[in-house]
Amino acid sequence: MSDMPILLVEGPGDAEFFDCLRKALDLNAGNVRIDDADFKIPGRENNRRGNVEYVAKEIVGNHKYQRVAKRFIGFADREFDDFDFEQSPIIDYIGVQRQDGRLIYSRGHSIENYVFDYDLIIDALEEHYPNTVNERTMALNNMREFFDQILCIACAISSSAYKNELIGAINELLYHINEWDSEKAIMSYDQTKQSVALNWDEFRIRLLEYRDEHRADAFIGSYEHYLDVISRAGNQETARWLCHGHIGVHIIRLAYAMFIYHSFTSASPGNNPPLSEISDMLTDTKHLPLRGHKTARRLRGRSESSSWVQHYCNHIDKDTSPAYCFAALGVLP
Repeated sequence: MSDMPILLVEGPGDAEFFDCLRKALDLNAGNVRIDDADFKIPGRENNRRGNVEYVAKEIVGNHKYQRVAKRFIGFADREFDDFDFEQSPIIDYIGVQRQDGRLIYSRGHSIENYVFDYDLIIDALEEHYPNTVNERTMALNNMREFFDQILCIACAISSSAYKNELIGAINELLYHINEWDSEKAIMSYDQTKQSVALNWDEFRIRLLEYRDEHRADAFIGSYEHYLDVISRAGNQETARWLCHGHIGVHIIRLAYAMFIYHSFTSASPGNNPPLSEISDMLTDTKHLPLRGHKTARRLRGRSESSSWVQHYCNHIDKDTSPAYCFAALGVLP
């Protein structure tokens, strides 16, 4: 084994996320190796988060790995650990990136949460709908204005899904929404009331494809409760960090598609919106901002200068920035 510092993360998407940070910090591939935990450990379940945790603790706890320990950092998703869902408002008992030996846990649910801020995700949104500038500008303005509401919806969906053991089903449901249909959209925008909402009836119909009526109704009841709790919070920090990473990405892309559609119907009432283009965008934004090979190829040329990368490179804080992993490895001045 070489003496190169090693950062072990859960999956290939996480590795690409950190690779963008590495390049922006002027660390070449010879400074640090980034590996993902997509491997099988004999005698253990094939679980990437568990793999990172196991390797990190084994390296620290076994004297024969002492030399390796100082140049190793593991980074794993926090998921829903240490959030109290039964309180109003919901309590985040940690509020930072927690470090346990040579293992660092993400500040929020997962790595996507680091970009759940409009100013950090705008680059990716612009990249995925580059044409028709006027309509795109209107849609981006709406995204900015209603971003907190959108995150509250995503967080309420996440919280209810977690409570009702429906994370997998709802993530799959959202993942497979690839075509825009204004008559069957799961989200709606009321310009008169200036509000964004989840269309319960349509969401329930889609959920029934994955779970029975009892589970679907239980989800809707919990969703209303959590939306009220999260919306009444003094700030949206909880919504940003508690939201399930993949569910948050899907709700953001669906909201953006909704605003693109609304922009066309508002600007040109007599013309048909380009539904095929909006549907293409829905497919292309499944992995915002850097997940998936197609998205990565489109963003690779400019990702190191994107707002989220520069934000975290300029604020290398052990409590909040994933770039701290490189500082913990001793490869930053």
